[in-house]
Amino acid sequence: MGWQRVLEMVTGLLLLRRLRDAVVRWAEEHDVDGVDFLTLYVVVLFAIPASLVAAPLGAAGTPAGMLALVGACCWFLDRISRVDRPLARPHPVRTVGTLFVLGVLASYVAAMSRPITGTELNSIHTALIMLGGWAGLVVIAADGVTSHDRITLLVRRLVVGVGACATVGIVQFVTGQALTDRLSIPGLSVNTILPTVAPRDGFSRAIGTTINPIEFGVVMAAMLPLCVHVGLHGTGGLVRRWWPTLVVVLAVPFANSRSGFLALLAALLVIFPLWPAPVRLRACIVGAFGTVGLFLLVPGMLGTITSMFSGLSSDPTTTSRTGSYELGWAFIEHAPLFGRGFMTFLPPYRVIDNQYLGLLIDTGLVGTLALVATFLTGIGVALTVRRRTASPELRSLAAALAAGISGLTLSYAFFDALTFPTAAAVTALLLGLVDALWRIVSAERSPTPVPAPIPATRARDGAAGP
Repeated sequence: MGWQRVLEMVTGLLLLRRLRDAVVRWAEEHDVDGVDFLTLYVVVLFAIPASLVAAPLGAAGTPAGMLALVGACCWFLDRISRVDRPLARPHPVRTVGTLFVLGVLASYVAAMSRPITGTELNSIHTALIMLGGWAGLVVIAADGVTSHDRITLLVRRLVVGVGACATVGIVQFVTGQALTDRLSIPGLSVNTILPTVAPRDGFSRAIGTTINPIEFGVVMAAMLPLCVHVGLHGTGGLVRRWWPTLVVVLAVPFANSRSGFLALLAALLVIFPLWPAPVRLRACIVGAFGTVGLFLLVPGMLGTITSMFSGLSSDPTTTSRTGSYELGWAFIEHAPLFGRGFMTFLPPYRVIDNQYLGLLIDTGLVGTLALVATFLTGIGVALTVRRRTASPELRSLAAALAAGISGLTLSYAFFDALTFPTAAAVTALLLGLVDALWRIVSAERSPTPVPAPIPATRARDGAAGP
């Protein structure tokens, strides 16, 4: 029996190697690299409403999520089939992020060691599938974006996708219509009821192609620094470079979300001091006139925004969040290190609206600290890259990534971010772009060539092959 198992493993590895060779050969024949894959992913992420899923997979069955998982599998096949490849420079974000993955796996072991319901078991398996997709986005960006030109192109495409999503949200706000609920795709079914026309103080709350106004506002806020970066350093006319910034700026208040405004504040606090003085001056002038114009064009918006923060003590969503602390601590005490299992504390038990508290319950101190360390590493690496490179464009990009991740890091304290597919995907994309930027700038500073982790098939990349 022992030899049969060994034979089966060897046969499996040989088949995986053949599959990997077929994938690489196809990529080389069609001149495909990581930027092309992530471009397709961005299109799927923002063009197809996140509420549409493949029913058998549930929350893990969004088209973007399934595509990310395919990419993760291709990356994994490449890794296990090319063990003789020279090691590339270490990727700090990916290295620290691995600790979070290990923390989640440890929580899985903890969940399997206790009595667990069928619903919780389905939830943790779904969460592991989603985690595989997020990890795939990080490693594909880190290994597959191999040059200055390619990361610039990918960021511009990402900003266009966000701009398109923001435009949908603006139309939703103006018309009070969901719009996305009219889209029907064979094989996909609605997993989440669209709440876009649910008003707050008389205003419809935009969601774009996400599943919730909170998620929409946070994603727009986190992506605004990248939009400004493209506006400053992009090519083409004024409208082409700046329309994503314009629609994203409008989309944040149209989401009517406190979490979105707080994420925007965190992002601006990081990015504003890093902008050159002329950019800061223009930002203040445009921001002042834009704010006055918004409140004049949308009467009552100022009062709505003010009331969201002035009436916190009596707001039911705020009291629900604070009321979760005592309940959460009772669960944390039972499993402080590894938790009760990733995403097994289900909404029917209580809606936490705090991803960090949810992680303390689900993955314990180990998983929560690992995720926080991943975020802080992403911010720190981006700021380090900004200091190391002499390129004004890459310095601007590094600052924008640091600001975007900062906004997301704060927002995780105000909603269950990892249960929202677009917010989680944008988080993974920004972290992966930080690692890609780290690798590109390190290669520019290195006196010796840096081997590419993924075969570079584009001659214009200037990256070394395997």
